[in-house]
Amino acid sequence: MEIKTFDKKIIRVNEVGIDACGTSLAGYITITHAELVKTLGKGLGAGDKTLDEWELEGEIDGKKVVATIYDWKNYGQCASNITDWHIGGIDGNAVELVKSIFPTKNFKKGW
Repeated sequence: MEIKTFDKKIIRVNEVGIDACGTSLAGYITITHAELVKTLGKGLGAGDKTLDEWELEGEIDGKKVVATIYDWKNYGQCASNITDWHIGGIDGNAVELVKSIFPTKNFKKGW
């Protein structure tokens, strides 16, 4: 799936070929699961320590940026009740990529 950001950038979401291996916590976004699904489509579903996750790929300043949005160790909860989501990446550009999709949301740095 491809989406356009508010500044008309194209971002790929949950497509084959997005390599999110090696990403780690870069920041946080406060948003509901329903808002994520409405904008990004259905997530990849539960993982080993997550209830849902999205993999994103886009460009910032001509460089490819990969980001993930996921919950972490919310055992015993439903994804629909989570409002604090992790943003994973190789560097702070992952947070900037997610901000380009959700510019009005609250963000915090992860490191």
